[in-house]
Amino acid sequence: MNTKRTKGLTLMELVIALAVWLVLSAGVFFLWQHTSNASVNLLERQNALENARVAMDSLIISIQMSNDITLRTTDEYILQYIEVPGYNPAGVWHTGYRFDFTANLPPGDTNHNRLRFGGQERASYIARIYMTPTPRVPDTPIRRIDISIHTACNVPIILHGSVDVRYKNVYFNP
Repeated sequence: MNTKRTKGLTLMELVIALAVWLVLSAGVFFLWQHTSNASVNLLERQNALENARVAMDSLIISIQMSNDITLRTTDEYILQYIEVPGYNPAGVWHTGYRFDFTANLPPGDTNHNRLRFGGQERASYIARIYMTPTPRVPDTPIRRIDISIHTACNVPIILHGSVDVRYKNVYFNP
């Protein structure tokens, strides 16, 4: 019997090498895909958190600086718009915030999820803003306005805030 070996790989060795290469390349591809998605999700979460913080700070500062506040919400206290006439923190006169949802827009309007503050858009990644008066009893002076901002991203973020409005004129759902 001739056991002399020829140059090159046998068919079985070639199949094993190819299988090992496929498994390793699939593993590398899986890790690359996983870390890419994780990076994108982390960046999206950071952007959502930053925009929510800016929106919360802007809302609180505007309410604190204004004597007259007009708030309109849905029955579930989802903010439709808030008007706080006065100067914004940058010293520019503005007529207030506006936060619109697609469902609340007139037909044909394509601008949705829009929070305006002094002409700047502050709404990306924001899904809902809830503004709740405290106490919730009708014909009772409102002491505080509780704010809850919900973001729209893979890992939702909820921020909570509150503003003292005892010495302000608050018109809730006029």
